[in-house]
Amino acid sequence: TWAWAPPPTPAGTVRIAVVQPGVIDGGTDGRRRFDREEALTRRLAGRGVELVVWGESSVGQDLGTRPDLRARLAALSRTVGAELLVNVDARRADQPGIFKSSVLVGPDGPTGDRYDKMRLVPFGEYVPARSVLGWATSVGRAAGEDRRRGERPVVMRIGSADGLPAGPLVCFESAFPDMSRHLVREGARILVAQSSTSTFQHSWAPEQHASLAALRAAETGRPMVHATLTGMSAVAGPRGEPVG
Repeated sequence: TWAWAPPPTPAGTVRIAVVQPGVIDGGTDGRRRFDREEALTRRLAGRGVELVVWGESSVGQDLGTRPDLRARLAALSRTVGAELLVNVDARRADQPGIFKSSVLVGPDGPTGDRYDKMRLVPFGEYVPARSVLGWATSVGRAAGEDRRRGERPVVMRIGSADGLPAGPLVCFESAFPDMSRHLVREGARILVAQSSTSTFQHSWAPEQHASLAALRAAETGRPMVHATLTGMSAVAGPRGEPVG
């Protein structure tokens, strides 16, 4: 079977920045990475950016328990004149367990828009049938503790209540076409994937993963941003063409 869809019609433009800190040596709590992302983001002041996207696990502490990090992110938003979409990989303060969450931050702090990753990477983020396969944690890099799953997709409004509707995905989720289609049906005008791929440095995987942005964009007729910590970040236009 096949289907035909009309070509996407441009509805305007938006200027989005991706902050890619690269490999950060030393420390396990993410402080050095945060410092690097903060310094890079400050450089965007005065450049007319409307949204700044950080990669997966770009914030390693829960913002609910770290007012200092909330204040630094809010100050960055004011400095740049744009909201920040960060990704928090941490144990939640308001409920049990570790989540990977896309969090939108404005000049006054987190806006309340939050998406918790729904589809987790087997072994990397949870161990299937842990009671049977838990031994994998002793011979490889399998997750020592299962991360918790989000319950629903989220469309966020960038800038204001009637601003640009954006649909966030986290890393592995860009491989599933049903997820991006669902976000578009819910009103998303742009798709944003936050990724890491640090484990796959110096392999073909980061480039292949970034190419999924073009595929999802062409399928849905929506631009897509692929922002990663290391490797390859990319932006695809609504026909899948590279635009950044």
